[in-house]
Amino acid sequence: MSGSVQRIPAIRGSRYAGELKKGARDMRFPPDLEREYHHFYLAERRTHVRSFNLIMAALMALAGTDALWGEPLRAHLAQYLRLGAIAVSYLVMAWAAYSRHYERFYLQTARYASVVISLVGAVEIAHRIRGGGASSSGC
Repeated sequence: MSGSVQRIPAIRGSRYAGELKKGARDMRFPPDLEREYHHFYLAERRTHVRSFNLIMAALMALAGTDALWGEPLRAHLAQYLRLGAIAVSYLVMAWAAYSRHYERFYLQTARYASVVISLVGAVEIAHRIRGGGASSSGC
């Protein structure tokens, strides 16, 4: 980090230069700088966030559709519900990414949706392991 600090010109009174001078010993930024960074980063990554969430939702929908072709709905209803919950979580994050309130809602939405995806995904993995692996549903 010290090399990058040396390349940035010192601007008197700059909040950024003051924070950079601190180096790695104090990685806490004032709340206003932290907010500014989050807004910048979210705006910079919006296209990627949209694409990722839509692709993941589509993959979950395809996994559910693929499983449906092999077995009747009643045979694996719990699995379809798990895949559906994951797909809906990704769709909710995609909705937040397309929303005009993206910067305000996305991180909170992603925080909760990620918990759902992680927990439900872990249950799905455990179910597949118990059932003999991924080949049990065709996915």
